Amino acid sequence: MSGLALAQPGTLAGKVTDKKTSEGVIGATVLVTGTTLAAPVNVDGTYTLPLDAGTYNITMTYVGYKPLTFPGIVIKSGQTTALNGLMEESATSLTEVTVTGVKQTGTEVALIQDLKKSEVVVSGMSNDQIVKTLDRDAAEVVKRIPGVTIQNNNFIVIRGLAERYNTVLLNDALTPSAEVDTRSFSFDILPSSVIDRILIFKSGAPELPGEFGGGVVKVYTKNSVLENTTNFSISGWGRSGTTFGSGYQQSSRSSTDWLGFDNGLRKVPAAIGDQPSIARPS
Repeated sequence: MSGLALAQPGTLAGKVTDKKTSEGVIGATVLVTGTTLAAPVNVDGTYTLPLDAGTYNITMTYVGYKPLTFPGIVIKSGQTTALNGLMEESATSLTEVTVTGVKQTGTEVALIQDLKKSEVVVSGMSNDQIVKTLDRDAAEVVKRIPGVTIQNNNFIVIRGLAERYNTVLLNDALTPSAEVDTRSFSFDILPSSVIDRILIFKSGAPELPGEFGGGVVKVYTKNSVLENTTNFSISGWGRSGTTFGSGYQQSSRSSTDWLGFDNGLRKVPAAIGDQPSIARPS
């Protein structure tokens, strides 16, 4: 009778705790380095990892903790080898991150949002609307805003009040007067290509100057560029039926036109008949 001696596996067991709090590191992993042989840490911090007899390198890992490595752990057949670990938190210092953004103020959406947020009566025009027109200067732009007219193609009139009763701000700064004896700003000196948006306030507010009767005009220009650039713009317009035509059409002339009357060439057609006479009071 012969008997066969079967090798029994050994066991690696122990507890994984936090070095600072001495509490179990729940969810940590104990594994054989370089293999998929692993065991999780229970809620009480203990673990059990069955292994064949031999010598192993053991690693304990968990997110937010420094990994622990124990080389040369000997596992004996049919015996339990104890291995405890004290894991230390990994203090990683992150560098400062700065996010810089530029708000788009010249779009139609941005203008509508500003008008909705405003608590006073205000109307305006954005750069997206200006580029769709053929306006060459700010005087032609503001004429498109309701309640605003332009006098002498340069001075603004709001709700019938002349330029002396209106205040103009350029990038939130009061503009100088274009006249010697009255307060006024000549809008024709400001080209439309540099305008970002125009807002016209028709009611008072704490943040607005109080010395106005018609309204306050706020003109904002586009952000200045850091490099020297040159821009060329070409604009034009056309009229249906006359643009690229051969010229004005002239009616036929009669032989007696030089006397001041025609020879019946321009008489009313017979199909129309005589026109009724209008009785005039005597």
